[in-house]
Amino acid sequence: MNKIKEKILKNKLANKYSDWLPLKSEIGDDGNAIPSFEDDGGAYENRVFPQFTLKNIKARFNTDVFLRVLKKEKDAKIALVMALNADEELKYAFGYHDALPESHLTIPAYTSGSLYNYLDKDLTFTTIYRQSSAILILSESFEECIGYLSSKKRKKNFLLRYTSNRDGTTDCSMIKEFAYTKFEKNIAKFVNKDLLRGLAPSAASPDTLILNKDFEFDIKKIIKRLKPLAKKKRKEVMFLATEDEMEKKKELRKAIGTHIYLLSHKQIKEQIAQYRMDGSVLFEFPIKKGRQDFSQDPIASTVSDIDLDYYCFIFSN
Repeated sequence: MNKIKEKILKNKLANKYSDWLPLKSEIGDDGNAIPSFEDDGGAYENRVFPQFTLKNIKARFNTDVFLRVLKKEKDAKIALVMALNADEELKYAFGYHDALPESHLTIPAYTSGSLYNYLDKDLTFTTIYRQSSAILILSESFEECIGYLSSKKRKKNFLLRYTSNRDGTTDCSMIKEFAYTKFEKNIAKFVNKDLLRGLAPSAASPDTLILNKDFEFDIKKIIKRLKPLAKKKRKEVMFLATEDEMEKKKELRKAIGTHIYLLSHKQIKEQIAQYRMDGSVLFEFPIKKGRQDFSQDPIASTVSDIDLDYYCFIFSN
């Protein structure tokens, strides 16, 4: 990490801002900011995280640094941190933290890929597919998305993968770089294979699968893979159900399956702009007297909030 930072500084590509680098009192033995979980740690987070707003991020962002580090490290969070001329500890600002003033804006912007275009109009992220799943027993939800980041000015295309974690954070890795022109067919072929490979018999059935219809997908094979997964998921709903829960779970079981959406790039962007299908892990609370009961434990939402008609609903009795 420090070697990358030194190289950037030598090439005079570092951001003009340096206030998000650790102060002397915040630096540990390894030369980086002391993490909050270590003794005498947390000073860096307490100082910098409250400043982590879209406006401040945009003022510090250096596109050349970001693309250079992304290509080398294949980690979008690390690349963003370096492009902001900050300490590695700042990567935790792309998740949930009490000190973050705009997490309701910064997290969806990051997980949806729309952050890049906000930071630099030359950068655009195009979603190719996104799937979301919920594990009811654990009250956990998961997201995966593959899309490509494009720079028209620099003539570059990077295929990125977003994956959410059990702690609510989301990682973003660079899979590979594609040619700038006539790349759609090669990317579609690669992503189609990747999606089918992910729908293995041991996989969980996604609740929602969004496919960008500008790319070719083998819909018949996808549906064939999904049917046994949906059947397995429906059985899991009844697992450990008590007699009192049986009827309620039988009703819920009818809605269990995979909704497939075939959407254009424009439709996907419109949904993201409305804070739908943006990749941020959301939970809902049980409804009591028409309102959410915040005294109860939250549960992962299993209902898509996309306000468009779905292509088909995959289920198996």
